[in-house]
Order: sequence, then structure tokens, then C-alpha cells
Amino acid sequence: MSTSIVTMASVLTAAATVLTAFAFFYAAFVTRKQLRIMHAQHVREAADKAFEEFDSDSVRAARAYIFNSDLPTDVDALTGAQLEAVEKVGLVIERMGFLVETGLINPPELVFTRLCGAILRCDAKIGPYLEQERVRRNDPEHFSYYEKLVERAWQYWRSKHGEELPASFTRKL
Repeated sequence: MSTSIVTMASVLTAAATVLTAFAFFYAAFVTRKQLRIMHAQHVREAADKAFEEFDSDSVRAARAYIFNSDLPTDVDALTGAQLEAVEKVGLVIERMGFLVETGLINPPELVFTRLCGAILRCDAKIGPYLEQERVRRNDPEHFSYYEKLVERAWQYWRSKHGEELPASFTRKL
């Protein structure tokens, strides 16, 4: 009789161990799934915020100001309003570039299908000033996410439209 009690206790202990392991793995599976859902939501929120910022009234006004201005060829000759507009648009594109490079906006085509032309037009006007600023600061990383995003935008543009580039998309300094 005592042997059967020991055997029964061993069976119950083994069953409890199996159930505990099952519960642990199930909890891990559910947690992983929830984390993926949360990550996807975070990615959507980051992309939405980036698009909203790019399309905000203040950035649209800055882009319009840049596109309609004859900007001087030297960054030091920019007026306060011109410099403010260049920096505002540059920083928005820099942040978007950061989100793309770090994978928070993934796939990057989310950006390029909506904003490729606008990014390239902005770069045509402000890219040279950002290059001058990078040299002046002696900081090759200054606006580096901007440059990476512009390069990826060019790649996307060429894959969709070939090598023909509209004149308004070409840097002119």
C-alpha cells in the first residue's frame, strides 16, 4: 500500500510539473504575441506622428516658404526666416530618417510612397545648406539620418521612375 501511495504521489508531482511547464510556455507565447501587437501599434503611431509632423501647418508653411524663395548660395547669407525654415524642414526629415533607419517605420516604403517627391524637392532646396553646415561644424554625422533618407528616397524614385529626374528635384548650389 505504501508503494502505491508513493507511486501516486510521484505521478501527481510529474503531472503538476508538466502542467506548470505548459502554463509557463503558454504564458510566454501569449506575452510574445502581445509584445508584437504593442510593437506594431508603436510603429504605426511613430509613422503617423512623422507624417502628421511633415504635413503640419507650420512645416507646410516652411516648405512653401523654401520652395518660393530664392535662397542665397551660402548658408551664412540666409536670413533668420530662411534659416528657421531650412532647419525646421531639415529636422523633420532627419527625424523621419531616424525612424526609418531604426526600423520604427518599417517598411520604409510607407514613407516613400507618400512623401518621396516632397523629400527630394526639399533636399534640392535645403540639402546644400545642410552639407555646408556639416562641414562648418566639422561633424560628418550632422543630419546623417536626413542624408540616409534622401539617398533611400533617390533609390526608391529611380526604381519607380527610372533615371529621369524632374529639374525641381536637383540640388542647385
